[in-house]
Amino acid sequence: MKPYRILMVEDEEHVLNPAQRQLREAGYSVDVAEDGMTALGLWERLIYDVLIIDLRIPRLDGMELIKKIKAKQPYTQIVIVSGLGEEEDFINAINQHVFAYLKKPVDLDVFLSTIEKAVRERDMVLITLERLAERAAEDSQLLVGQKQYSAQELYDEVRKGSELGNEFREELEKSLTDFEMPDQSTDEMLGIKGIF
Repeated sequence: MKPYRILMVEDEEHVLNPAQRQLREAGYSVDVAEDGMTALGLWERLIYDVLIIDLRIPRLDGMELIKKIKAKQPYTQIVIVSGLGEEEDFINAINQHVFAYLKKPVDLDVFLSTIEKAVRERDMVLITLERLAERAAEDSQLLVGQKQYSAQELYDEVRKGSELGNEFREELEKSLTDFEMPDQSTDEMLGIKGIF
């Protein structure tokens, strides 16, 4: 199994400890931040597949942290786990394309299942981008601005959420209407990439 990286932003130990333990037992690599600024610092240094966040955290509001992360890495899967669910929070979560919103106390089986679905969806997005990059490479259209890049270089830049990667991603998204999904199942595609 691919060692998915998860950043969990939670300041309540009674919530953090069992969730963190279950994720590690399931094979995930988990980093923890107890406040928004620490989480943002980790995020800027490392690439995470999933962000699990409580909305009410010290030093940087959870929704502000989500906005900053989504601006840089729009394909990051975000799962909110919060005890305070106001209507405005739900609307903001939808607007930020949050993968899931779980209310505390959360059932650990539901929690783990949600994370598994989030990483699977992230893989599908990255596989789709990779296939688009492969198709563009076959068509010799890997130009971003005035410079030519290999498919792997661009794929890596998209995954990092760099300015170049975001520019390329936007160009690829414009061509999605012409993209045909492969005949392979999701599991077959993930198996080919060594994810499962």
